[in-house]
Amino acid sequence: MIPSAFPVRLQTSMAPARALSVTRQSLRQYPTTTVERFLLMAIAVLMPLEDQIPTVAGFSSMFILFAVLAGYVILYRLRALARMWSHPVFLSVYVLLTVGGVIEFSHPYASYSEIFRLGLMIAGAIFVASLCRDRQALRANMYGLLVAGIWMSVLLFLTTSLALAAKSARRRKLFLGITLFCLVAAFLPMSRSGVAIAGIACATVMFKYGVNIRVIIAAAVLGVGILVWVPNVVFSRLTFSTEAHRGKMESRARVYTAAVKHLPEYILTGVGVGNFWGPWGMHSQFGKHSGVSGAHNGFVQVTIYWGLAGLAALLAVVWQAYHCLPQRCGADELSLCLLGITVVVFLAIFAAHDLTSKILSLVLGTLVGARCWIWPQGVVQSVSRKHRRYYLQPAIVPSREPMKWRSHADS
Repeated sequence: MIPSAFPVRLQTSMAPARALSVTRQSLRQYPTTTVERFLLMAIAVLMPLEDQIPTVAGFSSMFILFAVLAGYVILYRLRALARMWSHPVFLSVYVLLTVGGVIEFSHPYASYSEIFRLGLMIAGAIFVASLCRDRQALRANMYGLLVAGIWMSVLLFLTTSLALAAKSARRRKLFLGITLFCLVAAFLPMSRSGVAIAGIACATVMFKYGVNIRVIIAAAVLGVGILVWVPNVVFSRLTFSTEAHRGKMESRARVYTAAVKHLPEYILTGVGVGNFWGPWGMHSQFGKHSGVSGAHNGFVQVTIYWGLAGLAALLAVVWQAYHCLPQRCGADELSLCLLGITVVVFLAIFAAHDLTSKILSLVLGTLVGARCWIWPQGVVQSVSRKHRRYYLQPAIVPSREPMKWRSHADS
């Protein structure tokens, strides 16, 4: 007997849809408040002005702001904090801290100040991740970094993302003009690393967005603007040489040469933080008349501190952070901004030896928070722009399992 058409039900595999429903339900359970979004934006805006704002009882303004953030999370968002502290990114940082502490203990002139500062940095990242729970919080964070771009032109990739994803021609022209202004400003300090970081970040954002006429026009406008408004003397400063002039070698070339020369002394177990900034550093080529110069490279600096074990632990942190980036970043302006700031911070590690900066804490926390709360499946679910032909796969891929027919008699 053939069952009637009305009691027959079509049953398909709806696992992706159920996962998306669970995701939306979890986001509704932990919505961010105006206070939380204000704290995230305030941290981003005031971060470049930390040295210009007077200290209070010896504490910097950013330290106080992070302390307020920590107190708020502990008092009102303890469940979100309990979910964040055991994230794989933070677990890999705990391994780095443990490796550093053990190796530092085995060296003379042991100093745990760098490990303590690194611990404070990761604590701040955990608190930031506990607040960055929805798109409104992420947007507030990115807009705060956009305002900070007034003082840090290297953050111009944010305006690049907004210019490409803008829906109206007026907004595209506005953000493209801001991008051009910040890009020219990045050249004026004649910093090779700053120019390289800004250029690579913009190129990455444009590539992930997809090559089309809008991207080509934006790249052409930026290129012509650089050639027209950047003085020629700036381009002559962008060269790099390892040769000595008048008996002096360029500072970055000098520390890179010292890192290669002393490689056998620190490659296995390092020399320790206290020993590097103390007797060993003073008697090496890192020493100078005013003290000891850092390696100007975070990976090299960690290797000098704690050897190959420390370098492996740091690379594990980078690898885990990379996996926090959602797939199909070009489908959403906020994911494009997140990609750009991640590229900037990653490249900055190659140009600076300080791994305890607050910008690293903010970006790492934002990256982990967005991955856990906004895109828990690791894929940008919605496509908000018109040229969808560059992304042929839908956000939810239907199951290819055979359809099953079931009547009321089977229930």
